[in-house]
Amino acid sequence: MPTHHPPHRPAPVDAVGLARRRAAGLVGLALAALGVAGFLPGITSGLGELAPTGQGSGAHLLGILQVSVAHNFVHLGLGLAGGGGPPGRRVRPGRSC
Repeated sequence: MPTHHPPHRPAPVDAVGLARRRAAGLVGLALAALGVAGFLPGITSGLGELAPTGQGSGAHLLGILQVSVAHNFVHLGLGLAGGGGPPGRRVRPGRSC
């Protein structure tokens, strides 16, 4: 005999949860922007000296921060994973699915 399940309703969003989600989105967006900026001429000096990895890179973001290809991709990945990516399915706290 089939059982009746009530329709799924999303959990209410409290102010703290919303603030955390927005903060994560802003941090993710900032990290993704830094990852992209590390490849842009004009923002990154010495772009011709951009090394794949390591401290041998001669490229500097804003003329200050040394960057490499791997470093830029790490920023992009963390930015997308941390909230700067496309919105997905939200799971209520304490639930696995």
